[in-house]
Amino acid sequence: IRTGFKVLFPYGMHGVLVMQSGMAKKGLQVEGGLIDWDYHGEVAVLLSNNGQGDSFLEEGDYTI
Repeated sequence: IRTGFKVLFPYGMHGVLVMQSGMAKKGLQVEGGLIDWDYHGEVAVLLSNNGQGDSFLEEGDYTI
């Protein structure tokens, strides 16, 4: 999922994406989630659906 934003971390610092608790209730899980200090591209979120059925997200829904 493209987020539309970029981040800039100081040398040696990293970012971690964690999911909102509501995503787990839907059976969704954030995969990966570590952003290296030297990454300068757009942040994207990779989700896996581990639930029983389909899950749908609307534009503007919080995932992380």
